[in-house]
Amino acid sequence: MMKMQHRTYGAIFFLLLVAFGIPQRCLSILAIDVDEFSFPSTAKRGIRVIQFDTDTQKFKQIDYLTVLATDRASNSPLSYEDIPGLTLYTSGNVEVKSTFDLTKFMLRTKGEITLSGNLTKPFQWKAIDSHSVLQSASPALSGEAILKKLKTFAKQAAAGGDFTVSLSSINPKGDLSEPVAQTFKSISPQQKENSDERGRIGEVSTILTMFDFGYLALASKYEANHGNDGLFKTRDNGVLFLTESKCRTEKKSASKYLEEDLSEKEIYRKLQKMHEKGGIIAESAEDVELFIQDSPEAIFKFAHRVKDDGKCQCEIQEFSLEEYNKCLPPVDLTYESGKVELMQETCEKLEVSSPEKLRIFMKANNLTVDDIQILLKEIR
Repeated sequence: MMKMQHRTYGAIFFLLLVAFGIPQRCLSILAIDVDEFSFPSTAKRGIRVIQFDTDTQKFKQIDYLTVLATDRASNSPLSYEDIPGLTLYTSGNVEVKSTFDLTKFMLRTKGEITLSGNLTKPFQWKAIDSHSVLQSASPALSGEAILKKLKTFAKQAAAGGDFTVSLSSINPKGDLSEPVAQTFKSISPQQKENSDERGRIGEVSTILTMFDFGYLALASKYEANHGNDGLFKTRDNGVLFLTESKCRTEKKSASKYLEEDLSEKEIYRKLQKMHEKGGIIAESAEDVELFIQDSPEAIFKFAHRVKDDGKCQCEIQEFSLEEYNKCLPPVDLTYESGKVELMQETCEKLEVSSPEKLRIFMKANNLTVDDIQILLKEIR
């Protein structure tokens, strides 16, 4: 059974936010992501800090701060002062001061967020993956507005010079060593580690983009990298985005990823797999199918590709119900014909008008008008 009630609660939540006076959202946002990293091949672990500009769709800075296990456990402050108003800790916790401007920044971290100053209309919440998020409380952008905005990044010029990240070590006092620059191609010397880390960076850029646009993430993956890369919906359950994120050395375009990984056939296949897994993943599949059933025009497909120069290429397309329906299994007309025979027998025994007979039968058998039309074509 598909869930219907969550739409009502989501709409009430959204209306409450609006009722308390939400300012218009600022599109020029530098999104900050604080998370852990681990490269076993070099025995390096610590905190990764990403600065991603959602307005220009490019990375500003990525810093890898190697932290010893004892320091991570002690939750010591870091002398990382690149972002005004934030104090980072070795555990991934973040202290936010009043100088952190929510009209210019948003924050997502694996740790906890502590507010130590007065901020203008802060909106603090927990994402489905338990990350803490802090941003300005603003209405979500519509699917059409996002399509129009990101369309300008569909034909990004060929990648320029390679984007560089910095790697630093932290001494027991919390001070950082002189950073060492590395490109996307050599964040880790071990090929699989590097590929996996690039994949995470690609997904983070998409998450930060959709969070900044006012969307929530649904559970979408199972067994590491199976399922959908991303599922995002507005808080009032009005719009749904299915996303695919890539950060690879291959020259395949975002439009090609959209064609291959976000085709309606592939969406249908992944939804069936999600149902098989059960639990929260199956609930997300039901959520998507509810959109397909009730408002397919509110579904968008978004392919997000990070190039070697740190700039993103975006391709967005509206969901096609016609193409999706081609993927559905054929109707068992033998079984459906049996419903027609039952309807004929039942109607003969009921002393009510013909329209009322049809309404009763449809309700008893959970049939729609489309079902009746199929049945009538079959018996004719």
